[in-house]
This record gives sequence, structure tokens and C-alpha cells, in this order.
Amino acid sequence: MKKTNGSGENAAADEYEPLVQALHSKSAPEREEARGKLIALGHAGLIPLLHCLNDSHEQVRWEAAKALEQIADPAAAEALAEAMDDESAGVRWTAGEALIRLGWEGAKQVLVSLLRKSDSTSLCTAAHHVLSHFVRHKDGEFLKPVLQRLEGPEPAVSVPLAALTALGHLRKSGPA
Repeated sequence: MKKTNGSGENAAADEYEPLVQALHSKSAPEREEARGKLIALGHAGLIPLLHCLNDSHEQVRWEAAKALEQIADPAAAEALAEAMDDESAGVRWTAGEALIRLGWEGAKQVLVSLLRKSDSTSLCTAAHHVLSHFVRHKDGEFLKPVLQRLEGPEPAVSVPLAALTALGHLRKSGPA
């Protein structure tokens, strides 16, 4: 049976709150220590980290993406793909690195995001970074048309169909 605090919530939430607050610190060593402790929680640390991806402070969003990269839990894939459209280039890059670490689940979520928001220049740039990693592998050849469309003149128009085709390939056969 899980312990609960007086309000009936999991006692684990009491453990996360100081760590999440430490991610707001101006002290880099303090933030790094908190991130390390959240990483050590593994899957149990996902929920507070997913919430941190929407924090108003760029540094907190970056710390959350960096921690999620190390945890590498596919449950974070959708939120990380959304973070590829963050206003901060650092957060976008780190979210992309986390998606790469997730493997084909990360690539799949990037393709789904391109179906929804191919009109976002920042998302397309981050998606290009992620998909470029996978296309280097023999099993990633099917992603080349997506990269070509991302590099083309009208990605908002041409990328969704290429992404849908690549998703179909992933669902049908998975990477070779």
C-alpha cells in the first residue's frame, strides 16, 4: 500500500516537490544535483519532469528535457516531441536528443508531430535533427523523403504526406 500525505496524495509527491523547486535554482550545481536525483527515480520521476517541460522558465524546461533524455522512457515521447517546438533552441535540441535516445519510438513521435505542425519552422528544424540521426542507419532509408521535404521550399505542404508514408512503413514493417 502506498503511503499518502494528509491530503491523500502519494507521499512520493512530497519527495518530488523539493527536487522540482531546485530545478528553478540559480545555482547550476544545485540544479544538476536535483536533476540527478530525478533521473535516479527513473520511471517514477516522469510525471514531475513532464510537467516541468511546460514551465515558464527556460532553464527548468531544459533541465527536464535533459533528465528525460537520461531516463529514456518511451512514455515521455509525446511530450518531448511537443518540446521540439519550444521557443528555446536549447530546449528543442535537448528534447531532440532525448527522442533520439528513445530509438524508433522517438522517431515515430517526431513523424506524428510533423503531421500536426509541419508549419512550425522550429519544429521542422528539430525534426530534421532527429530524423537525420535515424536516416544514417540502413534501416532508416525510408526517412529520406521526409528529410528531403523538410529541406524543400514548402515543408508545411509537402512534409505531412511524407511523414504519413514513413509512419505507415514503421507500422507495417518497423525498421528493417
